[in-house]
Amino acid sequence: METNPPHVIADELGRMDASDAGMAFRLLDKDRALTVFEELELVDQQQILEGRRDRTFLELVEGMDPDDRARMLREAPAEVAERVLAGLSTNERRMTSALLDYPEGSVGRYMPPKPWHSVRT
Repeated sequence: METNPPHVIADELGRMDASDAGMAFRLLDKDRALTVFEELELVDQQQILEGRRDRTFLELVEGMDPDDRARMLREAPAEVAERVLAGLSTNERRMTSALLDYPEGSVGRYMPPKPWHSVRT
């Protein structure tokens, strides 16, 4: 798995059953796991999310961009999303919750919560 690009690993994990995918995912180092996780389809992210409850996994989710994390949590079962949110740091939980509070279909749900800075020339 170390020599394959993240999208190839994500495709392979998506073809595995939940148990095998979870075990294979645990073999990835933290940085690679984050990159691969972001390449996974939502359903495959949820499958791995439901199988991982340890601190390493929460660190992985916390490392995601807040808008990507919110997108994933919107699709996750409520009890899984609540558990993940509860495990995040205060700042990351606040940013993710803010995105989740925007109405369905609004631009606010898809924009990163960090302020945009104008470029002065």
